[in-house]
Amino acid sequence: MEMVANDRIKQEFIKGKSLLDEGRHEESIKIFDELIEISISEMDSYEDNLTLHTSLNNRGIAKCKLGETINDKTLYMSGVNDLKKAVVLFGLSDNSLKPQAAHNLRKAESVIKVWGASSVEADAQAMFKPM
Repeated sequence: MEMVANDRIKQEFIKGKSLLDEGRHEESIKIFDELIEISISEMDSYEDNLTLHTSLNNRGIAKCKLGETINDKTLYMSGVNDLKKAVVLFGLSDNSLKPQAAHNLRKAESVIKVWGASSVEADAQAMFKPM
C-alpha cells in the first residue's frame, strides 16, 4: 500500500477502536468491516496482515458486545467466529498479540455457556481487551 493509504488506514483503525471503546459498536463494526476488506485485498505487507488480524479481533469484540446488549445470539456467534479467525491468524504469525486474541476468544466462549441463564455475568462486556 502507498503511504497515503497507510495513513488513512491508521486513522480509520484509531477511529474504529475509539468507537468500540465508547460503546458505539455498530459504527465500529462498519469501520472494521472496511479495514478487513482493504487488508484482504492488499495482503502485501506485515502491516496489512496486522491490520487484518487486529481488525478481526476488534470487530469480533464489537459484535459480541452488541449481540449481548441486544440479546442477539446470532450476532454474538458471528463475533466469536471473528475472534476464532483472529486467533488462527495470529497463531500463524510471530506476533506478541496472540495471547490477547486467545484471551478474548476464551471470554467470549464463556458467555455462550451461560447465554440466557439468569446468572449471566452483569459486566461480561468489560472482560474483552481490544487491540
